[in-house]
Amino acid sequence: MKRISGSLQRESSINLWLIFTVEVIIYLSLLFFSNQYIITEEVLFATNKLAGNENEGQLTEIFSKSRTVSYFLIPVAMAGKLLFISLIIHATLIFSDRKLDFKAVFYIVLSSELIFILASLLRTIVLVFFKEVHTLDDIANYTSLSIAAIFPLEKNHPLHFSFMSINMFEVVYMLLLGFLVSQKLQVKFEHGMRFILYSYGSFLITWILLVSFIQQLYIPSI
Repeated sequence: MKRISGSLQRESSINLWLIFTVEVIIYLSLLFFSNQYIITEEVLFATNKLAGNENEGQLTEIFSKSRTVSYFLIPVAMAGKLLFISLIIHATLIFSDRKLDFKAVFYIVLSSELIFILASLLRTIVLVFFKEVHTLDDIANYTSLSIAAIFPLEKNHPLHFSFMSINMFEVVYMLLLGFLVSQKLQVKFEHGMRFILYSYGSFLITWILLVSFIQQLYIPSI
């Protein structure tokens, strides 16, 4: 029995690493495609000119140096994000006297990340084929499927980041987390969603408020 249990645990770990590797490769591929076909030299030159920089190649040089670094940062950033969200959900379940091991929670978070991969894929397709991109601001201000697309606000508005962050994919992501948690715990969907709202939902609101506060401190002085 111990041999079978150990084999299943190793297989589960292999599956987690396999899914994580595939998702990282997809993100890296989308980043490469974006660097080649969206953030072109023409876009960088136009952005640099709009900013009023005298050296036309300044932004291009900076971007070229940071481009290589970004490929190495994606796996680290993604692993940190997945682990942090998993820890929050796992801690909430522990405080709620619900038994679900960390590996199962991590698998739920890892599987739900497919929603954001789909969002990145659709965003890339739209920016390449359906939206004219002249400067980096056109990319940063892409608000499709977010509240900002319905209620557009100025960049320095206090609610700008909040409206940009709350979008259809974020809602679906939370619904999927709640569904998978309820399935693992064998409870009703509303109970699973309650755990997600208490954990990830609280973190998301805190993050949005923190970033909005920082923006209000620095954007007006720029």
